[in-house]
Amino acid sequence: MKSLNLFAIKPKKRIKIATSLPIKLCFSDAFGGVVIQLLALGAVIGHLELYETKGRFYETHSFLQEDVRGLGLGILLYDTAISSCLKQGVEIRSSKDPSWQAIRLWRSKTLRAKYNIKKQSDFYGSRYLVLGKR
Repeated sequence: MKSLNLFAIKPKKRIKIATSLPIKLCFSDAFGGVVIQLLALGAVIGHLELYETKGRFYETHSFLQEDVRGLGLGILLYDTAISSCLKQGVEIRSSKDPSWQAIRLWRSKTLRAKYNIKKQSDFYGSRYLVLGKR
């Protein structure tokens, strides 16, 4: 499996967010993957983790504080992760049976306008797979 180059991950500036907080993205290695942290005023307000699974995909796991949801910050995290993985030739998908908040992001018009995303369901559950850019 091709591993992610942490230094090749660059956030996109074309995502609109509805906050005046100074937002910063930080990247770090994790156990078997990469963590993208979202910071505001020096505090972590959200993160997206990319973990290698079965040597074929990177799966997403994310969290965003309730008081900053609905501002476009989740889209910023997912867009950064997806575009970086695609540029590096790494396959990316949601975790199995994602939370309803993650499902909202995977189904969002913003992500689907940029990426070809397919829902997969089997005996073990459902997940979303990014097939490429539109």
